[in-house]
Amino acid sequence: MAIKNTRFGGTDWVDGEVLYAADLNDTFNATNKLLISNVAGSVSNGDFITYNLTNSEWEKASGNSTPVGVYAGSNTIILSGYSNLFTGLIPFKFYYVDGDGNLTTSVQATKAGFSISATELIIDIDVTQ
Repeated sequence: MAIKNTRFGGTDWVDGEVLYAADLNDTFNATNKLLISNVAGSVSNGDFITYNLTNSEWEKASGNSTPVGVYAGSNTIILSGYSNLFTGLIPFKFYYVDGDGNLTTSVQATKAGFSISATELIIDIDVTQ
C-alpha cells in the first residue's frame, strides 16, 4: 500500500513533493490487522515484529529478519495502514527498520512507512533487498 500522489497521475509519493489530504484519504479508511498468539515477552507496542519459526513465537524484528507488521498490543499486528503507536517521529518523512528493529530515517533495506505527525505512521512495509 503506497501513498499515491493523485495530482500527478497516481504515482508513488516521494520526499520533497507536496502531500495533499486527498492523497491520504484511502489510507485513513483502512487498517489491515492480524490477530496472533505466542507473542514473546519482550515485544512492546510499536515494535516491528516477525515470526520466529524456531521458537514458534512472534518477536521484535532484528538482524536479517523481515518485519511482518507493527505490534499494537492485545495480540494484534497492524500489517498496513494507520498507526499512532509512536513518539518522536519527524512529520512527513519516510521511515525504515534498522538491524535492531528500530525506526530510522536513514535508508535501510526495509521501508516501514511514512510519518504524518510525531506519533502517527502510515505502515507500508516494503523490503527492497
